[in-house]
Amino acid sequence: LNSPFTRGTGTEVVVSSVTVYNLGTATGSSIDRIEIENGATVWQTTNTSALQTGVTINMGWNVPAGTHVLRVYVTVGTTVTDGQSVRLAEIFHYKVDGNMGDSPRISDKSGETIRDGGFDDIKDNTAGPHHFNPEDVGEVFAATFSDDDANGHDVLWVQTGGATIVKVENLGTGETSDIDEVNVTIEIAGADYTSGWRNWNPASPMNFAYNWFEEDLNGDGDSDDAGEDDPLPDKIPDDDSAVVTVQMRIEDSGDVADGRTIRPRANLLVKEGNPGNEVEYEQTATAEPTQTIRKQGFELIAEQSATLTSGTVTNG
Repeated sequence: LNSPFTRGTGTEVVVSSVTVYNLGTATGSSIDRIEIENGATVWQTTNTSALQTGVTINMGWNVPAGTHVLRVYVTVGTTVTDGQSVRLAEIFHYKVDGNMGDSPRISDKSGETIRDGGFDDIKDNTAGPHHFNPEDVGEVFAATFSDDDANGHDVLWVQTGGATIVKVENLGTGETSDIDEVNVTIEIAGADYTSGWRNWNPASPMNFAYNWFEEDLNGDGDSDDAGEDDPLPDKIPDDDSAVVTVQMRIEDSGDVADGRTIRPRANLLVKEGNPGNEVEYEQTATAEPTQTIRKQGFELIAEQSATLTSGTVTNG
């Protein structure tokens, strides 16, 4: 919240205090500190318990002539309810040539949303629904996991090496007899990193290790140089995104059951926070469309015969 102040010459203005309210849903238990800054001058309080009814911060600020902008910052605590909102309002209490007064309420126009660490926005981009025939290969899941917060922290994978960083499961009815192989691709900063094609053999879900992913330069779903020179980065840069796609290859016609379905859910295991004190998160995206496995031939058959009008039909 930014508040401009303009003081002309010839008067003495002292801002004695300010009362800060939250018009959003977050309570004082989610906010550790409120700070008001004017350049190098800072007023603050950690007594935020009455945030929704009003927290008063003593200032004693002799306002110089000219225009000044006061900026209000909040420090979010470590125990928060994901999705709570912060929309601050403030009333300044002042003296003009010794006469007391209160400003009108100044409120934030839009507000912000408190999120747990990790990715702040997760968007499903899965295309479909589509039909898959035996031996078809296609994308069954796509989602963008984005970091969009006020801090400067990168989002790190929870661990590297052989640790699990991605989990994939099928919420549809398709079984291992229907789905042959699966491939997960993670795009970071314009580069694709692929797990390569692996047998679909989930222990519900199927785990994908960090060291399975290597750069896919030609987009064929396989790593291009099986070595240590092009592994998956160990982090997603601050305020950047990871695009996760899942492809599946259907079994041959002798194995699949007609009409079974594919609807993946993917979990990413990440951490974010002050270096050395990061908090771990497991964040989920689920495909909205459901893909259907069909035998070869026509996938959709619709009967369109015209119904005869009831009555008597004569010869000819």
